[in-house]
Amino acid sequence: MKIALISMRPKIADKKANLQTMKEHISKTNADMYIFGEISLTGYRCKDELRNLVEAIDGSSVEYMKKRATQKGFTFPYLVDIGQEIFPLYGATKTPHVYLLEKNKLGNVVRYIGAIDDNYSNASAVKTKYVENAVDAMLKGEEISITTTRAIGCSIKSR
Repeated sequence: MKIALISMRPKIADKKANLQTMKEHISKTNADMYIFGEISLTGYRCKDELRNLVEAIDGSSVEYMKKRATQKGFTFPYLVDIGQEIFPLYGATKTPHVYLLEKNKLGNVVRYIGAIDDNYSNASAVKTKYVENAVDAMLKGEEISITTTRAIGCSIKSR
């Protein structure tokens, strides 16, 4: 599985332009899965006024994600935590805060927790791709060398 971890500079409060930028990144990249920062649609500022910009669960980006998943033939589940009941169970505190799960006989086991990579502000300066490395190791049946990192991003605010 080829995973694209895409870092972009979104325009503050311009969902339409940001969704278009996301689509352009997807069209230029041949991957099976695309991961963007959670607030790629609204911009990267951790201010309370952005709460008003958060997209509804049935918004255009979710619809685009569903369409793209169908086109790519994805069969894995995607969680939308509508009631904000799941993230506290895992201890997520930031967005993005990645949890890589592996399903086994006992259920889902957390294999990696933390940041996407080692440079949240400059994709071209990334030296270690934590999630990509963890997924690659997991798919090969190998041990994941780094299983926990500090998530960096905006604090999750409960409704």
